[in-house]
Amino acid sequence: MNYTVAIRTLGKAGKKYQQTLDSLIAQTLRPSAIHIYIAEGYELPKETIGIEKYFYVPKGMVAQIALQYN
Repeated sequence: MNYTVAIRTLGKAGKKYQQTLDSLIAQTLRPSAIHIYIAEGYELPKETIGIEKYFYVPKGMVAQIALQYN
């Protein structure tokens, strides 16, 4: 089974964001990819597990929901 996890963030959650990433890689069935969608104008989070891919997207939830996530 393969699956990809998509996370929208502003990159400001700190410890909670790191806990989310750690939880993902600790699962019995690990995701084949972790895509992090971050609003334009925000810095990438310092927290990482080293396998996630980052994508800058337009600001705003409506604009982000309308994106095609391939």
